[in-house]
Amino acid sequence: MTVLCDGVAVAQTTCDRVREYIEKHKELAIEQMVMHKIPASVTMAQAIKESGCGNSELAKHTNNHFGIKCHKEWGGQSITKDDDTLNECFRSYRSVSDSYLDHSLFLRSRPRYSSLFNLKPTDYFGWCIGLKNAGYATASNYTQELLFLIEVYDLAKLDECAPLPLNSCAHLLMNASERNIIENLPKLNIESIEKPILAKLIFNVYKEEEPLLVKNSATVKIAER
Repeated sequence: MTVLCDGVAVAQTTCDRVREYIEKHKELAIEQMVMHKIPASVTMAQAIKESGCGNSELAKHTNNHFGIKCHKEWGGQSITKDDDTLNECFRSYRSVSDSYLDHSLFLRSRPRYSSLFNLKPTDYFGWCIGLKNAGYATASNYTQELLFLIEVYDLAKLDECAPLPLNSCAHLLMNASERNIIENLPKLNIESIEKPILAKLIFNVYKEEEPLLVKNSATVKIAER
């Protein structure tokens, strides 16, 4: 069955699968943007494509969501599978979170990607072009595939959810209708909030009866969980 997913005709099962993957792993992409200045939208688009929304054999058996091969510096677990050539070595991770982190470190550690870090972390267009030009993938349409995913699934909204200066972040929180903290937003110290928790807050993950932040005297603090 083919349906319109944000105005684009795609298979119903594909649309659902992609959205489920985004919902499950969006905080990891945001966290990597905070730590390493890689657009969360680009990280997510690459993960969706490279892992088949987490359903590829590599992702299921090794938690490798970015198709990263071993290379000579890798000292962790690995598996061998056919890719561009026979019996290629791919990295294996203990968790999906480790895969996302290693993806960022992989890009950070290689000179051929260094120019990308001169771009604004919200410039997903420049990143998509740069990744292809730097040789991340051999597919001729790699840039177009990443941009397609970002545009169709509105992944650019992830780039807006990394912690920002206080005023900007307060604006995002208010738009997210977190009414239990609006009174004390001017006093909220963003630096004191763990990045994954802030991501959950903005995406309204917690139920109203379990507020993330609670009022305590004249200040706001993180609720003990």
